[in-house]
Amino acid sequence: MGGSTVVSVAMTRPDLLKTWVSDSLGVFDPGCTWHELARQWQLPEVGESR
Repeated sequence: MGGSTVVSVAMTRPDLLKTWVSDSLGVFDPGCTWHELARQWQLPEVGESR
């Protein structure tokens, strides 16, 4: 979650950052797909049971 926040700040207010790094740039790609386990966790019946 923090990586996505940094990317959002970098895109809207780059003047606030001197340097930055993120491990979640892929989530901004429209073609990005989650791995199988993450897709299962997003299902109400599976994600809510854990």
